This record gives sequence, C-alpha cells and structure tokens, in this order.
Amino acid sequence: MKIVFLAGINNSGPGHWQRAWYEKLGGIWVEHADWDNPRAQEWVPNLQKCLEEHPGPKVLMAHSMGCLLISRWVKDHQDPSLKGAFLVGPPDILSPQYPKVAEGFTSPFEVGLPFPTALVASRNDPYSSFDYAQELAAHWKARLLDVGNKGHINMDSRLGFWDEGFGLFLEFIRTIA
Repeated sequence: MKIVFLAGINNSGPGHWQRAWYEKLGGIWVEHADWDNPRAQEWVPNLQKCLEEHPGPKVLMAHSMGCLLISRWVKDHQDPSLKGAFLVGPPDILSPQYPKVAEGFTSPFEVGLPFPTALVASRNDPYSSFDYAQELAAHWKARLLDVGNKGHINMDSRLGFWDEGFGLFLEFIRTIA
C-alpha cells in the first residue's frame, strides 16, 4: 500500500516528524507551488493528479492543512483505491489562529470521509480545541487518538521523529491492510 503524504501550510521540512516518516517509509509527497499561501483551487487538483498518477491501494497521511485538503477534495472527488486516512492536527477554520492566507478550504463538517480514518489530536493545539477534534472525529466516524499535550504536533512541539505517533500510524495501517 502506497502512502500519500499531505503536509500543511509551509510544508513539513527537515526536522518535522512527517518528513522523517516519509524518508523512512517512502511513498508519495504531494507538492504545491505555493506552500505559504494555501489555495484549495490549486491544492485540490494537485492531490487529484497525484492520485491519478499512482494507481493501486493508497493511504493518506496528512498533517494540519493537509487534513482540510482531504475534506475539500472529498467534496468533488472519489477514489476507490484509497484505503484510509491518518489525520494529525486538523485545524479549525473558525479559530482566530487559522491562517488568513488560506483560501477556499471549507468546513470539514460539510462532508463525510468514505474510508477508515484515524484523527490524532492534541489537548493543547492552538489551532483547534480538543472538543473540536472530538466533534470532527465523531462526524467523520474516525477513531480519535488522544496524544495528550503536544501543541499543534508540528516543529514547535519538538517531537523529532515522534515515535509515539509512528507507532499509532503503523497500528492504523495494520487495521486497514
């Protein structure tokens, strides 16, 4: 099963756990021309093109804005080869911390996710309350994975490779394989 990595705003560069997992596991990294100004009208076609270019079973592995990219993509697309999604730290678009430069990403509550999903949430994420994560997981029928106080689960969280999350991801992969 191929892993499709979807990073958030500003990309997940060296030192970010998501990049470290990609380097360890391989897979497909969805690229965008402009990582600093996420626009759904550009990011959604990038994801669609990537999925079309890589046939066979796939699992989505997203962080932050990458999670919102998936929910926005699902509004207009489907791909039966997707076997699941592992979503880490989806931001609340109504949060005051939500990046003002992001355009076209709609409420993730507008869609259901048509594949098994795990939603990883931190109790002190500045971009999303834990209550929000619980509501979103319930809406998506996702398994909620509470990782305690890890901030936005990004570079600021200083997680390095983030072994705990990697173990959760591997467990998720086993459940959908």
